[in-house]
Amino acid sequence: MKSLRKILISLDGSPFSEAALEAAAPLLQHSAEPAELLRLVPPLPLASPLRPIRTGQGVAIDENLAAARAYLKKVAGERGVEFATHASVGDPASGILDRASEIDPSLLVMSTHGRSGLSRWLRGSVAEKVLRHTRVPLYLVRPEAAERAVKRVLVPLDGSEASAQIVPLVQDLCCALDAEALLLHVGIFEGAELAESATGGVTPVTEELLREGLEPYRVELSRGGVSARTSATFGDAADEILNFAEKEKVDLIAISSHGRSALDRWAFGSVAEKVLRNCKLPLLVRPIRS
Repeated sequence: MKSLRKILISLDGSPFSEAALEAAAPLLQHSAEPAELLRLVPPLPLASPLRPIRTGQGVAIDENLAAARAYLKKVAGERGVEFATHASVGDPASGILDRASEIDPSLLVMSTHGRSGLSRWLRGSVAEKVLRHTRVPLYLVRPEAAERAVKRVLVPLDGSEASAQIVPLVQDLCCALDAEALLLHVGIFEGAELAESATGGVTPVTEELLREGLEPYRVELSRGGVSARTSATFGDAADEILNFAEKEKVDLIAISSHGRSALDRWAFGSVAEKVLRNCKLPLLVRPIRS
């Protein structure tokens, strides 16, 4: 499974962040290389004329870093699975992005909230910053849903090649989890947009036409051993994705970010972020960077 070659799991030392490890557990045996556990130690406040460096700050940083390494070693030992570990000092979001650039994982897994004992930074804001800047597929986990078995994966597509770049990753994920893929195309206005036919005529856009556009991806997934079905609807992309997820009782949403259709209908970055902020499901995001 090329899409699961190496997994990077970000932890902040809290039980909330360990939801990422719980969610990644079913994928570890399918990864070609040992997964890496990452722990960022937030730096102490910078010195200034009003806040001079206090005696012992350097020692405190060393102690915190040593504690972070011990924590990762403990967590890895409790799982009975081989892990690489890495701890460093730095801004959490920047450190996660830097480490991902260094080791080039095929998947980055992190919790969307939780608090560290040191700086009490909100995990949601870190997740959103990573989402906006990462070039690595990102698996964002809600702690309250971490132990929920993933059996249905919702895959919103807009008909563009960019949005469909997530399909190979979905195939590997569904194979690893024995999950079904639900392909969804959200159109803007039914019948208002026209699609040019092979004969030069035009055909009103309907749900049936949108589903036909998803058929090649359904066939691709089926050939890879994944059960898949297609659906289509019209409306606001993020709202319809969330509504469909609730109606179909899906366990995970897999979406591309910053993909655009030929008619520039979906700004996928904003769609992915809106879905992230408004759903309680895990979210798998495949970033598309120009």
